[in-house]
Amino acid sequence: MKDRVAIAIFGTLALLTSCGRPDTATLTTIDSVAAPPSVSSRCEALLGGRLAGDHVTLVAAYESTGIEIALWMESGRIPGGGRAGPGQVLTRSLPAGETIASCYFDGAFTFRGPLPNGAVPPRLERMLFLVDPAGIVLAEMGGTRQLYPLVRPAP
Repeated sequence: MKDRVAIAIFGTLALLTSCGRPDTATLTTIDSVAAPPSVSSRCEALLGGRLAGDHVTLVAAYESTGIEIALWMESGRIPGGGRAGPGQVLTRSLPAGETIASCYFDGAFTFRGPLPNGAVPPRLERMLFLVDPAGIVLAEMGGTRQLYPLVRPAP
C-alpha cells in the first residue's frame, strides 16, 4: 500500500513539475508578424520595378479598402470616366481588412501594349496604379492630369 501511495505521489509531482515548462519537442514559437508595407512604400516600390528607367514622380498615395475601391469603380467616379458593372471589381473578393494603395505618378508615359498598324502610341501625363499589400498591381490606368485628378478612391 505504501508503495502505491509513494508511486502516486511521485507521479503527481513529476506531472506538476512538467507543467508550465516548455517541451522542446512540441514548443511552437510565434515569430512577430511583419506589418504590411506602408502605402507610400508600396508606391515607391513601383519606381524600382515596373517604372524603373521612367522619369516619373510619385505625386500622391492613398489607402483604401477593397470594398471602397470596388464601390468607387462601380460608381463611375473613377478618373477617366470608366465604370465597372456591379460585382465585377476584383477588389470585392479581398479580405475585409486588406488595404489597397492608390499610387499616382506624374511623368511622360508611353503606352507599351499592342496597337493597330500605323497607330501612334499614346503619351500619358499621369498614371494611377492600384497595389495590394503584396505589391501586386491590381489595376493601372492613365491619361492627362485633367482626366486623372489626385483623388482618394471613395464611393
